[in-house]
Order: sequence, then structure tokens, then C-alpha cells
Amino acid sequence: MWNEPNPAAKPQDMFLGAIDATCSLLENRAYQGGSHGYKEVKQILDNNPVHKIPWTKIIVPRMAIQPQPDLEKITRIENFPNIGVPELIYEKIVYRAAETISMLQQRGYALK
Repeated sequence: MWNEPNPAAKPQDMFLGAIDATCSLLENRAYQGGSHGYKEVKQILDNNPVHKIPWTKIIVPRMAIQPQPDLEKITRIENFPNIGVPELIYEKIVYRAAETISMLQQRGYALK
């Protein structure tokens, strides 16, 4: 939906693509040239294909005003603090992480 123009794409599809593109630039990803601040993110995304630009112009300013979580507090997958997400979402993340860890351990992966 995001990479190529798609007439079937719904607004939520395009917003998700814009959020993902923004996050990939904020994170320290070597293939994206490392992490970028919101000013750089805006400049980079403004050079996207024309079908993406309206969505990033909406999303980037909205994301920039959100409180940024302290990702350095997350040190272990087995036990991590809530870094600012709503409690219900945090509980779901904890549950899914525990479920994933259990599945991987059952398949022989040592995660500690």
C-alpha cells in the first residue's frame, strides 16, 4: 500500500506507512544513515514519491509533539518498564513478549 500508489489504499493504510517510515528514520538503522531528528526526518520524507508526501506532512508534526519514551530503560526482553504507552497496550506487549519468549525457548533458543 505504501511503496507504490494503490487506489485501494485506505487512509489508515497510508497513515501506518507514514508512521513506519518516520520511525525507521528516528531509529538507529544503518541502512537509513543512522538516527535522525524530526527536522531531518521531515526533510528526507519531503523527498518521497508524491503519493506519500501528504501523509508524512500530517504524521511527522503529530509525532514530533508526542512525549518521547526513554528507550534506554528497556534493557531486557523478559522484564521491561512501561515507557509511556497506555496501560492496556503495555499489558498486551508484556503478554505477547512472554508468549514469544516461551515459544522460542520451546524451540531450543537460549535467550538469556
